[in-house]
Amino acid sequence: SILAPHTSKSRVLVTVGGGFDGSEIIKTVCDLLVDKAENMGGLAFTIVLGANCPLTGAQIRQYVKGADAHVEVVTYVSDLTSKIVEADLVISMCGYNTMFELIEAQKKIIAVPRGHSGYEQTLRARLLSGIYDGLWVIPQNEFSPKRLGIAIADALEAPPPQVRISMNGASNLIAH
Repeated sequence: SILAPHTSKSRVLVTVGGGFDGSEIIKTVCDLLVDKAENMGGLAFTIVLGANCPLTGAQIRQYVKGADAHVEVVTYVSDLTSKIVEADLVISMCGYNTMFELIEAQKKIIAVPRGHSGYEQTLRARLLSGIYDGLWVIPQNEFSPKRLGIAIADALEAPPPQVRISMNGASNLIAH
């Protein structure tokens, strides 16, 4: 079911891009919901699978069925912007476009940089952590329900995020 916009639950968006390599992230989120169900009752999760995700909505709904958490599973959306706007926290891989869209929207982010295809996402996460205080990074090989639960609690308790770098490059260029 869809939550009304005025709900008191904190909204957590889980997105893994196309989804082909994000199944472990989704499974870990589901494990957290099942294992720590009593601590997740105040949260509403939206899990976006992506067009290439091998998991199905039915599989996920069945797995989290006993969890005391609101879980919406979306197979695919062509434009994630409305889901991002609704979210209080986003759990995502660390793709370039997604990260900058989330930062522009001033969202709290738990980033899980892809570790198997070079260091691009790990490097991006490290650099963005230095300029954006709304970012919690968990390396893919350290991503566990326990670590995720701690990061969710920390992120939701934190103040609204701030970009700690001047983002007025165009006016600086004109001035120079």
